[in-house]
Amino acid sequence: MVAGLVIGLLAAGAACWCTRRWATAPLQRSTETLQETIRALRDSLAQLTEERNQAQAILERMVEGVIALDAEGNVLAMNPAAAALFDVETDRAVGRPLLEVIRHHEMREVLRQVMTDRQGATRDISLFRPRERVIRVRAVPYEAQEAAKPRMVMVLEDVTESQTYERLRKEF
Repeated sequence: MVAGLVIGLLAAGAACWCTRRWATAPLQRSTETLQETIRALRDSLAQLTEERNQAQAILERMVEGVIALDAEGNVLAMNPAAAALFDVETDRAVGRPLLEVIRHHEMREVLRQVMTDRQGATRDISLFRPRERVIRVRAVPYEAQEAAKPRMVMVLEDVTESQTYERLRKEF
């Protein structure tokens, strides 16, 4: 009788253990899947952060000025070289309309042309402040996945010296 009771208890314990094991198996698989997803997201976030930091380092060290604009002409980003060309503070320019930050009629024309035609444009513009210079503006639209309208990137190069040298070369 005691042996039957022991066998019954062992059988009940085994059944209980198996039931718990089978009941928790799907939960364990879900937990493992969730942990794999979290690891993948962390890896993706780390990679995106590294890429962003690289792009930011490159832009900050470029000699040419770079300005990124949204579809309405608001400044999304401006590197230090662009800020220096127009004697503006980068932090104060971001989020504001370019034409409010840089009050220049030729820049307005480049902006209008690129946004209207949705094609790149290049133009030399003359600046008189903070000192007299000639700036080559190359502007191109680009499609952003989350934006319905195209955005624009402008690359600004000070060509004052090269134009001066070219003019002197032609004179001789």
